[in-house]
Amino acid sequence: MNIVVTGASGYIGKKLTAFLQEQGHTVRAFMRKSFSFNGEVVEGDILSQDIEKACQGMDAIVHLAAMDYQLCEANPEEAQRINVEGTQNVVEAAEKANVKTFIYISTFHVYGKQQTINELTSPQPETVYAKTKLEGEEKVLASSMHTKVVRLANVYGVSPQMQWEAIVHNLCKQCIDGKITIRNPLEQRNFVALEDVCKAIVLLLSTTHEKVFNLGGRETLSIGELAKKIKNYYNTTYKKEVVIEEQEGTSSLFSFSFEKIVALGYEPEHTIQQALPEIFEVLHA
Repeated sequence: MNIVVTGASGYIGKKLTAFLQEQGHTVRAFMRKSFSFNGEVVEGDILSQDIEKACQGMDAIVHLAAMDYQLCEANPEEAQRINVEGTQNVVEAAEKANVKTFIYISTFHVYGKQQTINELTSPQPETVYAKTKLEGEEKVLASSMHTKVVRLANVYGVSPQMQWEAIVHNLCKQCIDGKITIRNPLEQRNFVALEDVCKAIVLLLSTTHEKVFNLGGRETLSIGELAKKIKNYYNTTYKKEVVIEEQEGTSSLFSFSFEKIVALGYEPEHTIQQALPEIFEVLHA
């Protein structure tokens, strides 16, 4: 299959492009800045006509390019421009090029603070990031292509382009300084490995099932439990003490169902414990 990946130079994008190639697909990487990639690269911006060139001759597109949480909250107008208008431009370019399948990577944050979630749960976004990602979903789902929206849980794992703001990576990074500071230690989240995300996207590329999918992993942990897991690994492996400073928060049980994609054959394999050696190896490099 011929696949174009937007945001190919980002955290998920760099890992996904290589994974798709390993699965035998022909990959075209679309990004603002070129990087070393063993395949075709189209440089450009999703708001420009460059994306039309990137879509030519492609069977499918995986749309990753977006502003992240911190940038969105700092610049709401730019978030609207990139995450909503940019996504609309990508949709129009893909339709014009007769791309058949469109996969849009979204976020579980569109559900807001709700604690029991499945694909039928009505979104209640609260942040600029979540609101613009939901608007992006709406642009995609209104298309005539075979569309799939993937609402990701918290992703972790090593990529050639690390995202140190991700909570697992951030807590690992704090370990190096000997102190982990966390807010809301009782708040629960679901965590999914980057390798499992890539596998799930490949699965969705091969199915005609459409619309919205949650995508999670094997573990649902509180932030406090996650911090202790990382601290214990670091203490045992590196023989260094780490102090955890917890700021008070409210308790919350979290249920994140992703049964729709499980029914298609998805089965998360990886755990945070398995990922820690490689993450700390990158930190110590």
